[in-house]
Amino acid sequence: MCFRPAGASKPKTCPECGMINPAVADKCVKCGAELPEDRVKCPHCGEMNMAGATECSECGTSLEGVEGAAPAPGAPAAPAPSAPGAPKAPGAPGAPKAE
Repeated sequence: MCFRPAGASKPKTCPECGMINPAVADKCVKCGAELPEDRVKCPHCGEMNMAGATECSECGTSLEGVEGAAPAPGAPAAPAPSAPGAPKAPGAPGAPKAE
């Protein structure tokens, strides 16, 4: 397992000129353009989370919709239809019985 210290981050690539800058840089060392933030601030508690996080590491609040956070996951797929006479999942409702 790899444990990276909280202060260590990956280098930032300048969106303007492509220069690779130190992780701690706020502006590009070559062209001076603003560099993207590699952390996402929780709207609930203010904790700074790693970019791409889906929930706050401090309070568990969803970071969905926060700029820099991971996109929301897609909806789950519908279950595949079962063959006639196949056993049903536990707790699944059965077919209505004719009277």
